[in-house]
Amino acid sequence: MDKYKWLTLCTICLFAGCTHINTNNSIIKEIVFDEKAALCTTAPSYTFIPLETGNDNLIGSINIAKIVDDRIFILDEDYSKSIQVYTLQGKFISHIGSRGNGPGEYIIPASFWIDKTSQTILVNGLTNQLIVYDLNTYEYLYSKKAPTFSTFISMPGGHYAWWTWLGYKDGEQTYDVMITDSLFQNKRYCYPRDYEVEREFIFTKEGFYRLHDKTYFYKAHNPVVYEITSEGEKSVYQVVFGNHPFPPADYLNALSEGTNLMKTHYVACYQLLETDSCILARYIIGRDRYIGIYNKNENKTYRYADFHSDSSPLKETSFAGTTDDGRFILGLQAEPLKRRYIPQDDLRELAKMVSADDNPVICIVDFK
Repeated sequence: MDKYKWLTLCTICLFAGCTHINTNNSIIKEIVFDEKAALCTTAPSYTFIPLETGNDNLIGSINIAKIVDDRIFILDEDYSKSIQVYTLQGKFISHIGSRGNGPGEYIIPASFWIDKTSQTILVNGLTNQLIVYDLNTYEYLYSKKAPTFSTFISMPGGHYAWWTWLGYKDGEQTYDVMITDSLFQNKRYCYPRDYEVEREFIFTKEGFYRLHDKTYFYKAHNPVVYEITSEGEKSVYQVVFGNHPFPPADYLNALSEGTNLMKTHYVACYQLLETDSCILARYIIGRDRYIGIYNKNENKTYRYADFHSDSSPLKETSFAGTTDDGRFILGLQAEPLKRRYIPQDDLRELAKMVSADDNPVICIVDFK
């Protein structure tokens, strides 16, 4: 299995053109990432957690990771197709649910959300239901019939936001996002879709994320990042990747294959993680992959040698999530640790302890 392949998914996909103007017709802030930015002289701090490898808990890749109450919850959609729980030392604890068609079982766990208030784990198992498990015992509790969706997020006030590859029809218009109340009623639609791309090429379908009490949404071919509430959406900033433009809507409509964007000068796709102090981005131009770090306090983009050197294994990390205290959770395959030059002393020592076939390593990064 190619653990570093970029997802190519068959779908009707995505919304909105590449506007630089928000819904209120006012100019919004630009967050500029530049692969030629200056190198930062302050090294990040790292915590590396090798995940225990066993016959019943093999992981292909870390698609989503969340840390709650000294436990790491990991979704591996590519190989084991499971949600697994580990200690902060990387020891395997349990699976959440299992594959199947019975009560509490899923086809593939496509996304999940942890509700600390109700102490539950909500899982999208591609069954048109939210499957609910106990956060502490991992036992199945119940399932709730849900709208058709590919991914979702729980919003403040008990609302939910939903997204599906096919979009949501309201009259003649198709929308990308639907917002409902806690009973999945009182539907409100946002992000009218004005182009379609078959066989979409993306890093992740997890376009939703939370930062404290605010919920955000973005898409791989639209530079605008939106805040969403129960009332709808509001654009908050747009990302700029050097001098590389985003593909216009008419070009996207004419595409027969999303990967063809890698043959152009356009931004092929991007992914974001955000904390109070930083925004972390990875993006593709042509066949080159880049990572950018934007310091929100200084309004400045930096490069870090650990992530931008072609020889560094950290250049191949996956973006998995953020911690409550403002750090980034990345996934690092064990195999690159055996074939790449490693500048960090602690990671070099770790590389001596793992084999190429071991489970991935959790990398928690704090950009000071």
